[in-house]
Amino acid sequence: MWLCTSQQLEKITVTDVPLLSTEVTVVNSARNLGVIIDIQLRQLRLVTESLSADAAKTLMQAFISTRLNYCNALLSGVSGGLMCRLQSVQNTAMPLVTGARHRNHITPILRQLYWLLVHQRVTSRSLSWSSSV
Repeated sequence: MWLCTSQQLEKITVTDVPLLSTEVTVVNSARNLGVIIDIQLRQLRLVTESLSADAAKTLMQAFISTRLNYCNALLSGVSGGLMCRLQSVQNTAMPLVTGARHRNHITPILRQLYWLLVHQRVTSRSLSWSSSV
């Protein structure tokens, strides 16, 4: 991902990036960054039934919440559609931790887990990052 001004971007002439034994072609955009999270949720669903609530919460924190928090500054200002997709990942993870039904309202579950909504995570992380700079 190139993070630069449009003038600097025009100067970049790289079309392929070597990666291990292959080359990755540079493209103008990327999407569907949640695929890995979705796969992990499916795998974790099989395991959480045999874990204690604390162990399940720790697993979700390690595998899901850290990925939702990763590069939050880049998520600031993204479209509502992408933010909804990320929120649905968190909503899917919550019943795995608490044993709640998928149709239950998420606000009490969020409070119980001390989790913020994804857009609140992005805002709070972006604000704390900008105030430390």
